Amino acid sequence: MTRVRFLHAHLMYMPGETAGFSKADAEALIAAGKAVNADAATVEAQEPAADTEAAEVQAEAAAVEAQAVTETEAAPPAKKRG
Repeated sequence: MTRVRFLHAHLMYMPGETAGFSKADAEALIAAGKAVNADAATVEAQEPAADTEAAEVQAEAAAVEAQAVTETEAAPPAKKRG
């Protein structure tokens, strides 16, 4: 039996929960990126890098949005025609 810690919801399991599965089932969950081996020395090292990449993309998008707001506020008001 292999214990896994879920990273994503799977059946009745929520992220962060642990459960025991046969070696084959545990390997399939780990390969699918839904779980990591709960008995591994460094569980954090097993987590997918995509989570880090997604956080970086979100941070970059927030910075671009903040810059756009700053530029809009700094622009002089448009002249009215008429």
